[in-house]
Amino acid sequence: MTREDIQPDLQAAETIQRVLQQDKTIATIYHFKQQLKEVWARGSAGQASRVERLQAWCAASEQSGIRALEEFAEFLRGYRLQPA
Repeated sequence: MTREDIQPDLQAAETIQRVLQQDKTIATIYHFKQQLKEVWARGSAGQASRVERLQAWCAASEQSGIRALEEFAEFLRGYRLQPA
């Protein structure tokens, strides 16, 4: 089980939504996190498709204007696929 499997209670969910509405940078980072999670969740499309989606995510992150996203995308680009 990962932290992603834990659903926030109603009060926590409301707090998250309030913060996302109040802070555009945090909202953008949260949105990118959700997108990256989806890249990994859709594994049935094949490894090549996943790599393409990850590259697209990295490109969008690098254009976000948010330094943390830009640096994380650069970090992810450093990884290479290993043969199965």
